[in-house]
Amino acid sequence: MAKKRVKRIKRAASGVPSGFDKQFALNTTLPLAEAAYDIADGKSPLLPPGYTLIGPIKIDANKSKLLMKRAALPQQRVMRAFLDEGHVGGLVTRNDQLKTLAISFRGTRTPEEWLKDFDFVPADYTPVKNWGRVHQGFQLVYLSMQASLEGLVRSAVGGCTDVWITGHSLGGAVAVLSAPDLAINMTKIVPRLHTYAGPRSGQPSFADKFDKLVKTCFRVVNRWDIVPQLPPVLAQYQHVGVEVQVDGGFTLDLAKAHSLELSYRPGLQRLTAGAPLMGRAA
Repeated sequence: MAKKRVKRIKRAASGVPSGFDKQFALNTTLPLAEAAYDIADGKSPLLPPGYTLIGPIKIDANKSKLLMKRAALPQQRVMRAFLDEGHVGGLVTRNDQLKTLAISFRGTRTPEEWLKDFDFVPADYTPVKNWGRVHQGFQLVYLSMQASLEGLVRSAVGGCTDVWITGHSLGGAVAVLSAPDLAINMTKIVPRLHTYAGPRSGQPSFADKFDKLVKTCFRVVNRWDIVPQLPPVLAQYQHVGVEVQVDGGFTLDLAKAHSLELSYRPGLQRLTAGAPLMGRAA
């Protein structure tokens, strides 16, 4: 069994990790995470001030089919659940004033669908050689839209000095998987991440390399949400970055606990207001 890493992170008196910008999360990265769902639904995304849409990240249906043929059945279920909610997986935006490119990946509105019979089959991380093992199903989702992402990024990254990536739920896992690919193969800019409700994306062999490369990665986690606890540590999966815990309000409703609107936004608002975490984690 791999040795579990212990991170020592400086935290303010409020319990917030050093370096985490609560207002930026509430006003920029969380709205960008929400916008990924809007564009997948065919709506005009509501973007933070100063950000303009470069384009939707499109899923290659033909590539998805080829990838699924090579995958275990439960991993195919992850892909099907993702495709059932549209053939757009997110969006790329740009803020010219800040010289920033921002990428956002959606998840699924019904996590129960891909959590059903969920398993933990790993696969080699394919975008970069010798980068360890990751969750096969999450990687299938990323690879199905990798080409679209690269085209959008290459068309818009000129003049940018900063890249931010965000995503919710399954989109949080995809955000993590995209980061080394972006840094090494697409932009040569090491991105910064805020993810919301993201499950563990890879095993220690991947997580160790990720944390050495990506110096800013904050995972916002509602203490009542079970999705960030998957896949389990006992299955040799490990989170990357630094956890930021919020309290979205006690609930036994998985969908509510996992919701950006119903739990993560209120949790961030409480954190920004300096409210203490209530109760005990499930």
